Amino acid sequence: MHANIKYPVYGSYINNEDRNASLSDISIDFIVPMELITQWKRCGLVADFIAYYQSIKHRNKKRVESILSTVTNELLENAIKFSSDKNKLVNLSLRQYSSKISIEAINICDIEQAVELDNFISKIVSEDPEVLFYKQIEYAVKHDKASSKLGIITLKKDYNAQIGIKISEKKSASSLYDIYVKVTLDSKELEGE
Repeated sequence: MHANIKYPVYGSYINNEDRNASLSDISIDFIVPMELITQWKRCGLVADFIAYYQSIKHRNKKRVESILSTVTNELLENAIKFSSDKNKLVNLSLRQYSSKISIEAINICDIEQAVELDNFISKIVSEDPEVLFYKQIEYAVKHDKASSKLGIITLKKDYNAQIGIKISEKKSASSLYDIYVKVTLDSKELEGE
């Protein structure tokens, strides 16, 4: 039904940074074990590690660590929730550039998840995040309490994050898609300046 769909590229992937221009870089690849799904604290530990690693060189370490941990945890949990197979690779990376920090999660999803993500992201890029946040709360209360979808909206609303999404069909399997979700934060805002 959805075969060969070409999804648009959203947000910060349109003007993608030169990877060679990053001042620091940390990346973790891992297979999503079922324990991460039943023990969400492990996602928090990974997010805290990456945030602590990056925050050391900032003046406002505690603030930067808190924000980076929140953003990284959200991306990691989404990558796990929307993986088509819990034995597929997830990549999580953080890159520091001169004036911004970029955090990216890459995972593999099925066609239904790709369509759902595309529909949801089109709302995020076209609607005011404050208005969308309250609409999504109302929707979750009335229809789907288990899937509020507030995380990405909150990152945009609370941290003025730039959200980038790429969905591309895997060449090796036509019913699977690579999902790239990138959150970019301004370094000055991150520091609270």
